[in-house]
Amino acid sequence: MNGTARVGVLTFGCAILLMIPLLATPVLPLIDFYNHIARYYVLSHLDEARLAANYASAWALLPNLGLDALATPLLGVMPPLAAARLIAALILLVQFSGVIFLHRTLHRRADPLPAVLLLGLLYSYIFNWGFSNFLLGLGLVFWNLGLWFRLRERPVIASAAASAGALAIFFCHGFAFAIYGVLLGALEFGRWLHARERTVGGLGRKAALLAAQAIVPVVLFLRMPTSSAEGQSGSTLDAIRQHASGGTLAERLDFEFWYRLRTIFRVAESPYLLLDLATFIGTALLIAFALWKGWMRLHRWCWPALIGLILLCAAMPPSLFGVGYVSDRIPLVVALLLVSALAMSEPIGRGARAVLAALFTIGLVRIAAIFIGWSAYAGDYADYTRVMAAVPEGALVIDILPTGEDKRDGLTPRCQMYRPLAVLTHGSVAPLFASPSQQPLRIKGPLESAVVESNGPNDSSLHARPGYYDERLAMLGKERRYDYAIICGRERLTRPLPPGVRIAAESGGIALLQLR
Repeated sequence: MNGTARVGVLTFGCAILLMIPLLATPVLPLIDFYNHIARYYVLSHLDEARLAANYASAWALLPNLGLDALATPLLGVMPPLAAARLIAALILLVQFSGVIFLHRTLHRRADPLPAVLLLGLLYSYIFNWGFSNFLLGLGLVFWNLGLWFRLRERPVIASAAASAGALAIFFCHGFAFAIYGVLLGALEFGRWLHARERTVGGLGRKAALLAAQAIVPVVLFLRMPTSSAEGQSGSTLDAIRQHASGGTLAERLDFEFWYRLRTIFRVAESPYLLLDLATFIGTALLIAFALWKGWMRLHRWCWPALIGLILLCAAMPPSLFGVGYVSDRIPLVVALLLVSALAMSEPIGRGARAVLAALFTIGLVRIAAIFIGWSAYAGDYADYTRVMAAVPEGALVIDILPTGEDKRDGLTPRCQMYRPLAVLTHGSVAPLFASPSQQPLRIKGPLESAVVESNGPNDSSLHARPGYYDERLAMLGKERRYDYAIICGRERLTRPLPPGVRIAAESGGIALLQLR
């Protein structure tokens, strides 16, 4: 077997290993993922009376439709939990193959390094967030970058093919399209810097070809409701002014510093913080050592893009154009570009092979740890299923998750999956992501009334206030808009259940409260 064939076998093996954690539990502990899956399910089952009474399709030109368009038909013919696994696998494999495609385009040879590094990386902080449309779009970003650099010497063909790919990225996720523009421009600039003949005119002509890819997406974006959605940089400046006038700016900046540091060190996220820290440091040291020894090299075109993205890790506002947590996403983009840029130097000697083996071992350990950590959710899902057996079909369901100020990771094990699962697997009705500037779904009827009446303040700092969740539960019990509330971590409540609220069922750490 020659070297290229061996790399192919290793790459295929790493892709198979990536799938193993998806088999650990019926429900993957991904924070927003099942909220999206439930939306696809609703859009494909609006002929059901319970859904038609509370949801309506709102298809429109939006920059976040990638998986809505692909997965809605899929949820119409597949069992929801199986379809969710298939979609998660697709997201992982599009990223995996896209990075390897760009790597081979840049380095012009097969290399074992990217598959080995991706094995430990793709179960990322953002994958755990469950940002499915963004991750699919990000995988397409790397595919389109590779396509452009393979075809760029034939400008007409390259522009046509890359423009079609850019439009696909845009419809997957607007921020992924913005990342594509940044990476494409920076990589072209890096190529120009290292060209034998550098002319400003040549750079300008190439920039015009790149800009042409953005014409249709930008025109479409300006005609979409997303372009005027809350969450633009102006609101970020307003938040800075509010913190400054309130004397809390230093506290907020301190929070942002430590939070962004967490998104970097946990760019690859397992259920175990210490493992994430150890493998991050170990991987960084192995790569640095291999670069120092000359066993690895970094593609010189990639330096401007890497430097720019690292600066964005600090400078990116938390939200843009109605899209939240955008700064959380930059470390993953840096990591994927770094994987594309790194290559083993040839010939691969004994020391370099030892580094490769160590990196592969880190990836295997991470996959095993994720599988073990996620396996516990099979028991939690069984508890949830037992509890939900008490809920009649068509009931309105809400959740109460006592996370404290850390709404992402303040409650373990994770329970954000269970409210949308009530829609997917238990015949209930529950609030889902349905922003008119982001998703092709609209909430109506009794559910709309419940959402409007029961929406509390969204300031996460309030969640740390003693008694916040007791007050939230008391409000739900008083308004009686929802039939039931799913609660995890009931022991975190500090007061007895309010009048009129009773425990309808309880199993393990999950309880079902009857509100009316």
